[in-house]
Amino acid sequence: MRKIIVIFTMSLIFLINNCTRKVIEGIFPVELRCEYSLNSLGVESENPRLNWVLKSDKRNQKQTAYRILVSSSETNLKADRGDLWDSGRIDSGKSVQVAYEGKKLDSGMRCWWKVRVWDKADIMSDWSEPAFWEMGLLKPEDWKANWIGCDCQSAPLLRREFTIGKAVRDVRVYICGLGYYELSINGSRIGDHVLDPGQTDYEQRAFYVVYDVTKNIKKGANVIGVILGDGWYNQKVVNKTGFGWDDVVYGKPRLIFQMHVNYDDGTETLVVSDENWNFSEGPITANNIYAGESYDARLEQPGWDTPDFDDSKWEKVQLVDGPGGKLVSQRLPAIKQMKILKPVELTNPEPDIYVYDMGQNFAGWVKLRISAEKGTVIKLRFAESLHGNGMIDPASTGVYATHVVQTDRYICKGDGLEVWEPRFTYHGFRYVEMTGFPGTPTLENLEGIVVYTSVGNVGQFECSDEMLNRIHKTTLWTTTSNLHSIVTDCPHRERCGWLGDIITEMMIYNLDVPLLLAKFVRDIETSRRGGIPNDIAPGRRTGGKHPDWGSTFIQLPWYLYLYYGDVLIAREHYEGMNIFMEHLKKISKDYIIYEGYGDLFAPGSVYPKETPVALTSTAFFYFDTVIMSNLARILGKNQDAENFRKLTQAIKSAFNKKFYDVEDKTYGTQTGDSFALYLGLVQEGDEAAVALNLRKNVVEKHN
Repeated sequence: MRKIIVIFTMSLIFLINNCTRKVIEGIFPVELRCEYSLNSLGVESENPRLNWVLKSDKRNQKQTAYRILVSSSETNLKADRGDLWDSGRIDSGKSVQVAYEGKKLDSGMRCWWKVRVWDKADIMSDWSEPAFWEMGLLKPEDWKANWIGCDCQSAPLLRREFTIGKAVRDVRVYICGLGYYELSINGSRIGDHVLDPGQTDYEQRAFYVVYDVTKNIKKGANVIGVILGDGWYNQKVVNKTGFGWDDVVYGKPRLIFQMHVNYDDGTETLVVSDENWNFSEGPITANNIYAGESYDARLEQPGWDTPDFDDSKWEKVQLVDGPGGKLVSQRLPAIKQMKILKPVELTNPEPDIYVYDMGQNFAGWVKLRISAEKGTVIKLRFAESLHGNGMIDPASTGVYATHVVQTDRYICKGDGLEVWEPRFTYHGFRYVEMTGFPGTPTLENLEGIVVYTSVGNVGQFECSDEMLNRIHKTTLWTTTSNLHSIVTDCPHRERCGWLGDIITEMMIYNLDVPLLLAKFVRDIETSRRGGIPNDIAPGRRTGGKHPDWGSTFIQLPWYLYLYYGDVLIAREHYEGMNIFMEHLKKISKDYIIYEGYGDLFAPGSVYPKETPVALTSTAFFYFDTVIMSNLARILGKNQDAENFRKLTQAIKSAFNKKFYDVEDKTYGTQTGDSFALYLGLVQEGDEAAVALNLRKNVVEKHN
């Protein structure tokens, strides 16, 4: 009976599906993307790359040709007029990294496009649904705005009023607020980004973000409001950190803002950051990425970002210098609020001290709900673990170095229910200690806000072994907790882009990360000193120049090509990669590299290192050389490719001569055998024997 029900149900689903959608007889292009993004704003490439996904209701289909139309208007596109580019029929199965080859594109231009394909039987599909991309500000002279700032003790409120007198067609905002910003227009927050813009070395490049704010503008008086936070631009060192990064401040917060108002009559007005903006102290009295955020709700100025507000007591902003770097469009997914977690337990380990267990270690913050008298101070402290007595143990959050416990403070205004969450800090934690609450709090007073770069899920894993499922789940949580416009080592302590802590292929199989990875390669480029990658990217924090972790500079462009067909990053950084390879050759001795971090945490031991540093560093040297040979060939640099190929042979020979036990068929440790097997360093014919020894080491020696 059960089988009959299943068959009937599947048949019913099939009938319903086919009553509600058209069956695709051949193949059909969907999910049109430009530079990896759907309907993207702020594209800066001269020849943007176009991707689409092929969909079919039949097995064994394939694309044999395509035709792309790009138009300057949606009307032209609907009429099949590709006035910017008509590729004509191109006989190719390529559906990714297809470069635009039409007319030159100008700043702010919106480009509408569609594609059709031919299947294996040479049957032509319908046109895809239309998509668009919009160009960013392509030249420095496109910026008419000035950088502005103010002398403020808090996170300042910046305000600009302007008037619209006729019908508006569309409005775009281009904004960079350093270190962080929050934008509003007429009292409504714009966008859903947090901790924006993404971290860079601001002296070399700073990100601007593009918003379509057409629906937020009205006829008559309008007001722009911006709150500026310190972020990584003004990351004041708390009590001199023991991390060794004391000089990390670029300057005080500053803003550049440019709004293009395009009218129905074809004219345009610019609203820019200049001396006509006003500022005031705000309710965010302190904000620090390491130390936390303090908010005094008594200092709120209701309606400050709306037209009816009286700002006569506000002061004028000052014109200030820019950060020094080039303004570049933020071409990566923004950091956003990705999940909400409800606390699973609330305890009271000591009088007036309450500890919330969020049930999960994550990166982000908590949202507070409270009704209390004016002036009530709520203090929230964050930790990953508890002491035996139930009190929080903040040791792992870097207290030994920063000498502060990550703490958020909220002072109530005493006006009924108050809901608050920080804007310009984040924490890595599971437990939250609350003090100052009048009476007894409940689980409803706090909820966790999970925050990370908004990369979507592209893969999933599940098997019959619950331990493996748990490991996979834990790895995903660890990864997303460390995505905050860079890939960090930890969200609770250092929060650094250590090159050795990026787990690229795992990320690629699970998450939509090509733009994030490409951004990180450019971060490494801006962090090279003397041509050699720093161990940390981007910015002023330093960590040495170790050859094994510098290998990330070689590997990331390779993985972007291998998994996404993206050769642009390798081409863009080939010269720098070559400089690093020359450095590796220079520091090697008979093709062995003795410098590096090595295997930091081998199973069962930390120091002394079980596996020689030279083994892992030389293995990476070999791997980097293999990659460079492959990329050189792909880029048409055949002589380079051959030179690198010969170098791989020399490194492999030296590696086995020094580290391989020919008689016992092992490189001595789990790490040694794993590296040699994975990277193809094992002598031909000995792979099975080395794998067997690896198994013995795991199962028999280490149980």
